[in-house]
Amino acid sequence: MADEQRLSSLDEIVFENRNKLYGAYDLRTNYRSLLTKAFIFGTILFCVVAITPFVIMKIKQMTAAETQEVNANLIDILPEEELIIEAPKEEEPPPPPPPSTGKVQTVEVKPQVSETQVYTEVEQLAEFPGGINKFRATVGNNFDTSVMSGDEGTVKTEVIFVVERDGSITDVKANGPNSDFNAEAVRTVKSIKNKWTPAKINGTAVRYRYRLPLTMNFE
Repeated sequence: MADEQRLSSLDEIVFENRNKLYGAYDLRTNYRSLLTKAFIFGTILFCVVAITPFVIMKIKQMTAAETQEVNANLIDILPEEELIIEAPKEEEPPPPPPPSTGKVQTVEVKPQVSETQVYTEVEQLAEFPGGINKFRATVGNNFDTSVMSGDEGTVKTEVIFVVERDGSITDVKANGPNSDFNAEAVRTVKSIKNKWTPAKINGTAVRYRYRLPLTMNFE
Protein backbone atom coordinates (compact mmCIF):
# COMPACT_ATOMS: atom_id res chain seq x y z
CA MET A 1 0.00 0.00 0.00
CA ALA A 2 2.86 2.31 0.82
CA ASP A 3 4.42 1.56 -2.58
CA GLU A 4 1.16 2.43 -4.31
CA GLN A 5 0.98 5.70 -2.38
CA ARG A 6 4.57 6.57 -3.28
CA LEU A 7 3.95 5.68 -6.92
CA SER A 8 0.82 7.77 -6.83
CA SER A 9 2.70 10.69 -5.33
CA LEU A 10 5.41 10.27 -7.94
CA ASP A 11 2.86 10.39 -10.71
CA GLU A 12 1.33 13.49 -9.15
CA ILE A 13 4.77 15.12 -9.05
CA VAL A 14 5.62 14.11 -12.65
CA PHE A 15 2.30 15.25 -14.05
CA GLU A 16 2.01 18.35 -11.81
CA ASN A 17 1.00 21.38 -13.78
CA ARG A 18 0.33 19.10 -16.81
CA ASN A 19 -2.80 17.92 -18.52
CA LYS A 20 -3.74 14.73 -16.66
CA LEU A 21 -6.23 13.80 -19.31
CA TYR A 22 -3.25 12.87 -21.43
CA GLY A 23 -3.07 9.12 -22.03
CA ALA A 24 0.30 8.55 -20.36
CA TYR A 25 -1.04 9.63 -17.00
CA ASP A 26 -3.99 7.28 -17.17
CA LEU A 27 -1.74 4.40 -18.30
CA ARG A 28 0.71 4.91 -15.42
CA THR A 29 -2.01 5.11 -12.78
CA ASN A 30 -3.81 1.88 -14.00
CA TYR A 31 -0.67 -0.09 -14.90
CA ARG A 32 -0.58 -2.41 -11.90
CA SER A 33 -4.30 -3.20 -12.18
CA LEU A 34 -3.98 -4.06 -15.87
CA LEU A 35 -0.90 -6.18 -15.23
CA THR A 36 -2.74 -8.22 -12.58
CA LYS A 37 -5.74 -8.83 -14.86
CA ALA A 38 -3.49 -9.86 -17.75
CA PHE A 39 -1.64 -12.34 -15.52
CA ILE A 40 -4.88 -13.95 -14.32
CA PHE A 41 -6.31 -14.20 -17.87
CA GLY A 42 -3.08 -15.69 -19.23
CA THR A 43 -2.99 -18.28 -16.43
CA ILE A 44 -6.60 -19.35 -17.17
CA LEU A 45 -5.92 -19.56 -20.91
CA PHE A 46 -2.83 -21.69 -20.36
CA CYS A 47 -4.76 -24.10 -18.13
CA VAL A 48 -7.54 -24.45 -20.71
CA VAL A 49 -5.05 -25.17 -23.52
CA ALA A 50 -3.16 -27.69 -21.35
CA ILE A 51 -6.25 -29.57 -20.16
CA THR A 52 -8.17 -29.66 -23.48
CA PRO A 53 -6.26 -32.67 -25.06
CA PHE A 54 -6.84 -34.78 -21.94
CA VAL A 55 -10.52 -33.94 -21.93
CA ILE A 56 -10.88 -34.88 -25.62
CA MET A 57 -9.04 -38.17 -25.10
CA LYS A 58 -11.24 -39.03 -22.12
CA ILE A 59 -14.41 -38.30 -24.12
CA LYS A 60 -13.22 -40.60 -26.93
CA GLN A 61 -12.52 -43.37 -24.45
CA MET A 62 -15.98 -43.01 -22.93
CA THR A 63 -17.78 -43.03 -26.29
CA ALA A 64 -15.72 -45.78 -27.95
CA ALA A 65 -17.53 -49.09 -28.41
CA GLU A 66 -16.50 -51.91 -26.17
CA THR A 67 -14.13 -54.32 -27.87
CA GLN A 68 -15.81 -57.62 -28.63
CA GLU A 69 -13.68 -60.54 -27.65
CA VAL A 70 -14.17 -63.99 -29.09
CA ASN A 71 -13.97 -66.82 -26.67
CA ALA A 72 -11.79 -69.35 -28.44
CA ASN A 73 -12.98 -72.06 -26.08
CA LEU A 74 -16.45 -71.97 -27.73
CA ILE A 75 -15.10 -73.07 -31.14
CA ASP A 76 -14.98 -76.83 -31.55
CA ILE A 77 -12.76 -78.34 -34.21
CA LEU A 78 -14.79 -80.96 -36.03
CA PRO A 79 -13.10 -84.12 -37.19
CA GLU A 80 -12.53 -84.46 -40.91
CA GLU A 81 -15.16 -86.53 -42.69
CA GLU A 82 -14.10 -89.39 -44.88
CA LEU A 83 -14.17 -88.55 -48.58
CA ILE A 84 -16.36 -91.01 -50.45
CA ILE A 85 -15.86 -91.17 -54.21
CA GLU A 86 -18.74 -92.72 -56.12
CA ALA A 87 -18.00 -94.57 -59.31
CA PRO A 88 -19.52 -92.89 -62.40
CA LYS A 89 -22.75 -94.43 -63.60
CA GLU A 90 -22.68 -95.97 -67.01
CA GLU A 91 -24.96 -94.15 -69.42
CA GLU A 92 -27.60 -96.26 -71.05
CA PRO A 93 -27.22 -96.55 -74.83
CA PRO A 94 -29.82 -94.66 -76.89
CA PRO A 95 -32.67 -96.77 -78.32
CA PRO A 96 -32.08 -98.07 -81.84
CA PRO A 97 -33.70 -96.14 -84.71
CA PRO A 98 -36.91 -97.56 -86.16
CA PRO A 99 -36.44 -99.90 -89.09
CA SER A 100 -36.24 -98.17 -92.43
CA THR A 101 -39.08 -98.77 -94.86
CA GLY A 102 -36.98 -97.74 -97.81
CA LYS A 103 -39.31 -94.81 -98.59
CA VAL A 104 -38.42 -91.16 -98.13
CA GLN A 105 -41.27 -89.36 -96.48
CA THR A 106 -41.74 -85.76 -97.58
CA VAL A 107 -44.11 -83.11 -96.35
CA GLU A 108 -46.01 -81.43 -99.14
CA VAL A 109 -46.27 -77.68 -98.65
CA LYS A 110 -49.24 -76.29 -100.50
CA PRO A 111 -49.07 -72.65 -101.69
CA GLN A 112 -51.35 -70.16 -100.02
CA VAL A 113 -54.36 -69.29 -102.14
CA SER A 114 -55.36 -65.62 -102.58
CA GLU A 115 -58.98 -64.56 -102.95
CA THR A 116 -58.12 -61.34 -104.83
CA GLN A 117 -55.22 -62.31 -107.10
CA VAL A 118 -56.00 -63.09 -110.75
CA TYR A 119 -54.19 -66.32 -111.68
CA THR A 120 -52.99 -67.39 -115.12
CA GLU A 121 -51.82 -70.85 -114.04
CA VAL A 122 -54.13 -73.07 -112.02
CA GLU A 123 -54.60 -76.75 -111.18
CA GLN A 124 -58.14 -76.88 -112.59
CA LEU A 125 -59.14 -74.63 -115.52
CA ALA A 126 -62.35 -72.62 -115.61
CA GLU A 127 -64.98 -74.29 -117.77
CA PHE A 128 -68.09 -73.06 -119.58
CA PRO A 129 -71.19 -75.28 -119.26
CA GLY A 130 -71.01 -77.68 -122.23
CA GLY A 131 -67.34 -76.91 -122.94
CA ILE A 132 -65.40 -74.28 -124.85
CA ASN A 133 -66.92 -75.17 -128.22
CA LYS A 134 -70.36 -74.51 -126.75
CA PHE A 135 -69.10 -71.07 -125.67
CA ARG A 136 -67.73 -70.33 -129.16
CA ALA A 137 -71.05 -71.28 -130.74
CA THR A 138 -72.94 -69.06 -128.29
CA VAL A 139 -70.69 -66.10 -129.15
CA GLY A 140 -71.24 -66.71 -132.89
CA ASN A 141 -75.00 -66.89 -132.53
CA ASN A 142 -75.18 -63.66 -130.53
CA PHE A 143 -72.68 -61.68 -132.65
CA ASP A 144 -74.28 -58.75 -134.56
CA THR A 145 -72.68 -58.92 -137.97
CA SER A 146 -74.36 -55.68 -139.09
CA VAL A 147 -71.60 -53.70 -137.37
CA MET A 148 -69.24 -54.97 -140.10
CA SER A 149 -69.29 -53.76 -143.72
CA GLY A 150 -69.21 -57.34 -145.02
CA ASP A 151 -66.03 -57.13 -147.13
CA GLU A 152 -63.44 -57.38 -144.34
CA GLY A 153 -62.72 -61.00 -145.13
CA THR A 154 -61.17 -62.98 -142.26
CA VAL A 155 -60.98 -60.97 -139.02
CA LYS A 156 -59.21 -62.17 -135.90
CA THR A 157 -59.08 -60.98 -132.29
CA GLU A 158 -58.32 -62.31 -128.81
CA VAL A 159 -60.99 -61.84 -126.19
CA ILE A 160 -59.59 -61.68 -122.67
CA PHE A 161 -61.76 -61.81 -119.54
CA VAL A 162 -61.68 -62.86 -115.89
CA VAL A 163 -63.73 -65.78 -114.64
CA GLU A 164 -64.53 -64.84 -111.04
CA ARG A 165 -64.69 -67.21 -108.08
CA ASP A 166 -68.49 -67.34 -108.41
CA GLY A 167 -68.32 -68.20 -112.16
CA SER A 168 -69.31 -64.76 -113.47
CA ILE A 169 -67.31 -62.92 -116.17
CA THR A 170 -65.68 -59.49 -115.66
CA ASP A 171 -63.03 -57.22 -117.19
CA VAL A 172 -63.76 -58.22 -120.82
CA LYS A 173 -61.32 -56.86 -123.45
CA ALA A 174 -60.38 -57.56 -127.09
CA ASN A 175 -57.06 -56.70 -128.74
CA GLY A 176 -57.54 -57.42 -132.48
CA PRO A 177 -56.66 -54.94 -135.29
CA ASN A 178 -60.31 -54.20 -136.22
CA SER A 179 -61.90 -51.90 -133.63
CA ASP A 180 -65.48 -52.60 -134.75
CA PHE A 181 -64.92 -56.33 -134.48
CA ASN A 182 -63.31 -55.90 -131.07
CA ALA A 183 -66.21 -53.83 -129.73
CA GLU A 184 -68.85 -56.30 -130.87
CA ALA A 185 -66.87 -59.26 -129.52
CA VAL A 186 -66.70 -57.58 -126.10
CA ARG A 187 -70.44 -56.81 -126.16
CA THR A 188 -71.32 -60.36 -127.17
CA VAL A 189 -69.22 -62.02 -124.44
CA LYS A 190 -70.69 -59.71 -121.79
CA SER A 191 -74.23 -60.58 -122.93
CA ILE A 192 -73.78 -64.28 -122.17
CA LYS A 193 -75.09 -64.77 -118.64
CA ASN A 194 -74.31 -68.45 -118.21
CA LYS A 195 -71.94 -68.90 -115.29
CA TRP A 196 -68.70 -70.80 -115.62
CA THR A 197 -67.25 -73.40 -113.30
CA PRO A 198 -64.44 -71.40 -111.64
CA ALA A 199 -60.77 -72.37 -111.77
CA LYS A 200 -59.32 -74.01 -108.67
CA ILE A 201 -56.05 -74.28 -106.77
CA ASN A 202 -55.81 -76.84 -103.93
CA GLY A 203 -59.54 -77.34 -104.32
CA THR A 204 -60.24 -73.63 -103.71
CA ALA A 205 -61.97 -71.45 -106.30
CA VAL A 206 -59.79 -68.59 -107.58
CA ARG A 207 -60.03 -65.74 -110.06
CA TYR A 208 -58.72 -66.82 -113.47
CA ARG A 209 -57.78 -64.84 -116.60
CA TYR A 210 -59.14 -66.58 -119.69
CA ARG A 211 -57.92 -65.95 -123.26
CA LEU A 212 -60.21 -66.86 -126.16
CA PRO A 213 -58.96 -66.53 -129.78
CA LEU A 214 -61.91 -65.56 -132.02
CA THR A 215 -61.90 -65.68 -135.85
CA MET A 216 -64.76 -64.74 -138.28
CA ASN A 217 -65.01 -64.47 -142.04
CA PHE A 218 -66.92 -61.57 -143.63
CA GLU A 219 -67.41 -61.62 -147.46
